[in-house]
Amino acid sequence: MNVLGRVFDFIKEAFAACFLVIIVILLWGIAMPVMTVAVFNPVIFPLLAMIWPKKMAAMLFAYDSTDSGWLTNGLNAFWRRLLLWEVRLMPWHARWRFVDEAPERFSKKNLLKYYRLAKDGVAVLKHLRHRGVDICEDVWHSSDYADHLAVVKASKLYNEEHIAFMLQNKDLYVMLSAYAQQNTLSADVLRMLIKTMSGNFDEGLRMKILKQQIIKNGLPADMIEEIIGKKDELARMVSSWLEIYSQCKVAKKADKTEWLQFCRKTSKICAEAQKLMMTQEEIEVFYASGHKMAEDAIFSFLSRATKNMRDYAGIVHLIFSNEKAEVLASPRIKAVIDSSAELSLQKLL
Repeated sequence: MNVLGRVFDFIKEAFAACFLVIIVILLWGIAMPVMTVAVFNPVIFPLLAMIWPKKMAAMLFAYDSTDSGWLTNGLNAFWRRLLLWEVRLMPWHARWRFVDEAPERFSKKNLLKYYRLAKDGVAVLKHLRHRGVDICEDVWHSSDYADHLAVVKASKLYNEEHIAFMLQNKDLYVMLSAYAQQNTLSADVLRMLIKTMSGNFDEGLRMKILKQQIIKNGLPADMIEEIIGKKDELARMVSSWLEIYSQCKVAKKADKTEWLQFCRKTSKICAEAQKLMMTQEEIEVFYASGHKMAEDAIFSFLSRATKNMRDYAGIVHLIFSNEKAEVLASPRIKAVIDSSAELSLQKLL
């Protein structure tokens, strides 16, 4: 049986090899010459491209990603070498379809023209980047407001110039705020924010972003020395934000002993660090050390409990047992308690 099996496998592989040879002969020996004479040649192809540019572009840049794709990809590669020079000389009404189909094969001059003539510049910039071509920097060099706006809306990362532009346009504040919340801004951007702040340090977007970044990521040592050394209102605010940053680092990384020491020696633990307490044991240590929870932290824990009471029941009990009635009666905490039958029941126990 083993001998018959091997013979059968040999016959099957031989048949498959013969079939592949036949396909190659048909494709390369017959189909290629016919298609070249009928369509993909320097005389007929440009005429067809003038009439059906979209279809011809799709055919010229077609790519097969399957295991047998090498059979047809070789043909397309040959035709592209034969015809691409001619495509680049076509009138724009036909050529832009080919640029749209394979932008990586065209010059920056063609890509910029493609962007300039497009109805939706943002979509074009995103499409080009998706295809591995980025002309945002070239577009940004224009002094045109619409170009700057398109680059900002199409970009995933912002530099100092981008953010300065966004700060001048209130329509982009929501986008900038969301970006700053999700990304770490460079030291140059932070310096720019500080430099452009008003003298009264109002709670504008610049201040909001700076506070958010310092609490989340801290500041480079040279910037800390530079700002704190001035001993002005900004220095005071930055110091308080750095303290929050420092406490949050402890709350994230401290083990049981370190957390106990931190709670004992820290007179006031900020709400941001309190919200990072992850276990019932940490909160027990927190209360045993004489601390009271900030309203924002209470609201955070109770809100989480409405979605997962099983894991937060012990924490909820600790909060209700250690916090004063007037604190739990604040409008938003009362609202979250009243929204959950389980929380309301826990409060009565």
